[in-house]
Amino acid sequence: MSDMKIEKEFLPFVIRPGRYTNGELGSFKKEGQKIRAVLLYPDLYEFTVSSFEHRQAYAVLNSHPDIAVERAYLPAPDGQKVMQEKGIGLFTVETKRPVKEFELILFQTERKRDHFFFPRLMKLAGLPAEREKRSGGPVVLTFGKGSLWSGGLGRFFDAAIHLEGFAAAISLLRNLSGLGGKFDRQKFLENLEGATVYAINQSRKGHPAITPSDYRNYFSKLLIPTLEPESSFLNIRLDGLTGELDVTAAAMDLQNLVAASGCDDVRFDFAGGEPPVPLSNFAAALSGYLNKVQGKLDFSNLKPELFTPELLAVLKRASVLGLGFYLGSGIERNRKLLGVGAKEAEFFEKVREVLNLSPKQLRLYLYIGFPNETDEEIAETAEFLNRIAAEVRRGSGRTMLRGYLGVFSAVPHQGLWNGALIGPAEVTRRQELLKKHLSARNLQLRYEPPEQIYLNGLWERLREKVSDLISGYVAHVRPEETPDDGADYRRLDYVLQEMGVKAEEVLGSDFPSPDDWAYRISIVKKFAPPIATAPEAVPAAAPTGGEMQYGRAKRRIRFHPEALQVPNTVIRFRWEKGEEARYSSHLDVIKVFERGLRRAALPVCYSQGFHPKMKVAFGPPLPLGHLSTAEYLDIRFEQPYRQEFFVRLAAALPPGFKLIDAKPILAKTESLSASVNVARYEVRLPGAVESTRCAKFLEQKEVWAERASEGERKRVNVRPFVRVLEVNGAGLKMELVMAGGDYARPEEVLVGMGLPEMVTQEAVFIRRELLIFADGNLLSPHEVR
Repeated sequence: MSDMKIEKEFLPFVIRPGRYTNGELGSFKKEGQKIRAVLLYPDLYEFTVSSFEHRQAYAVLNSHPDIAVERAYLPAPDGQKVMQEKGIGLFTVETKRPVKEFELILFQTERKRDHFFFPRLMKLAGLPAEREKRSGGPVVLTFGKGSLWSGGLGRFFDAAIHLEGFAAAISLLRNLSGLGGKFDRQKFLENLEGATVYAINQSRKGHPAITPSDYRNYFSKLLIPTLEPESSFLNIRLDGLTGELDVTAAAMDLQNLVAASGCDDVRFDFAGGEPPVPLSNFAAALSGYLNKVQGKLDFSNLKPELFTPELLAVLKRASVLGLGFYLGSGIERNRKLLGVGAKEAEFFEKVREVLNLSPKQLRLYLYIGFPNETDEEIAETAEFLNRIAAEVRRGSGRTMLRGYLGVFSAVPHQGLWNGALIGPAEVTRRQELLKKHLSARNLQLRYEPPEQIYLNGLWERLREKVSDLISGYVAHVRPEETPDDGADYRRLDYVLQEMGVKAEEVLGSDFPSPDDWAYRISIVKKFAPPIATAPEAVPAAAPTGGEMQYGRAKRRIRFHPEALQVPNTVIRFRWEKGEEARYSSHLDVIKVFERGLRRAALPVCYSQGFHPKMKVAFGPPLPLGHLSTAEYLDIRFEQPYRQEFFVRLAAALPPGFKLIDAKPILAKTESLSASVNVARYEVRLPGAVESTRCAKFLEQKEVWAERASEGERKRVNVRPFVRVLEVNGAGLKMELVMAGGDYARPEEVLVGMGLPEMVTQEAVFIRRELLIFADGNLLSPHEVR
């Protein structure tokens, strides 16, 4: 399969074609490497690139010069339909190479239900889902959070690695690096550590020794997406470290990582675990930078005891989006079971200290459904939450209190081998009982679906029948479904009945054999150095802004002193949209420049208020799939413009976005969207066009085109909007008018000329000029004053 086939027969016919193209910062497009693998993810591109673990694994595996790892994602339903109609197999975004041609397929999971979509991906790739039917084909293994404690996957996979994302990537990298530049199937499988290798009936203990330098090596190499991800924040996980850590260097690395990502919302998530160094060091290093770029810190899901006085002192000077407490339970004996050390009195003292920071959100994470849990303890948990809500009401009064109530599931890494689970009906009863005792109106509590217990608990207890569960579920999956739609638990229950399995009996049973799981405990164990003797926190940089109060409620808003003291400078940039960015939508282009401005650390003006926005304005949107050499945007800076701004921004943009020049404009100059009203196009066609077609088109007073708009089709007369239409070598030159929101599309002009549909589909459209027609003159946006 060639790039040309994908470009001509696939990309023009799908929604958001940027999902399937390359061009991100940090992506790898290697040629001639001796070992080639594909990182396969069972979800849409925009959801996947939100995953820090996915980007981290991609950077790690591509760090060796002899190894080339590419990416492939679950196509959207419209993409799957086009693939089936055109006979196109699943391909990678980097080289458009078919997935089935790779030697190694790495199936990365975030959740157990991701495995339900593995057979569909294999079908799209033209490969059998069952391992025995792939004899002589690529090695296929699964790894990631969804594979940590998974048994019974031997029907589909050659191996399952029971390590989290970063540790699994490091283990795979060291294994592949030891193959001597040539993929050896047998040697690779024999040396997998921390894995169940179904292909050779082998289970091997082990956990790679991860050093601080391993993290440092890959911070600067993370993938920065061009297409807007579903979650725009940067979620940083730093668990699993061993050895001594240079706190100052690690904190500076984090600042560089945040700067390189272009994100303005940074969240630290340790999933209730222990951080490798005091969080005050990270917060101090980042707070000054984030204040400059309107960024916010978000420490979520932390044990109360980790909110040390040092961390609270730093957060008081920083911009805090939200804080989250990992409570585990409202009952002290259950908190001990989960390793949460704070006593009740200590916890409420922490709550009061945190509320003094006036965070926008305070989140609570806890569970019900523990072994031997009584109704009295459910009522006690509700009263515990009522008391927290009362503290929030007595506090700043502006903090939003949210809670997430999960269902406890005894899994091997917790050591609860005799932990029978309650079924969905009992979960529902206990949730309703908790609601009955809750009286706090300022608490928004989100409940885990009762049926979630099926996947949390059934997966391990079913053992080898997990493969039957996957096969049965896949038979009922609709084409438009994705993993983020969640599992249909009524369908899951139906599949269990087909298997002859009674869910309530399985959930109430013990684990089959504790000895089978013993080696997995050591594999998934977290390694973290003690934090008591760590160096002092890195001093925070002086903030560039502050807060001011207004209104009777004395609400506070962010402001920048520089914006009040330094005259604003508006610069009009001309930029070029190249082949790599051809399928980036206008909204994606806006996000690319916003991230680029943050990455370049430029002094951009922001609007005032609760949701500050960059003062950046774009010209008329470029249609999807078109190229351009004359796009414009206006950026308002807090400081006088310097040439280094141009250089820094140009270096911060991904491939396909090229700055050409920049000129200052007067503050009263009309905006680009209001003033630009003429566009010149070059249209490259696969064959010559007779000039008589152009003349005939221009002679007509009406040329009607059908256009889809908001689900409806309407007819538009495009002739009044065509000023110039003439043959230009092997193509055409057009000059189109944009007036009051009305316009003509270049494609519609070709249809109006009577050209065949194939010619229109293969045409390449390049916008050469955007112009302003005023007082009988045509001026470029740089010429107006």
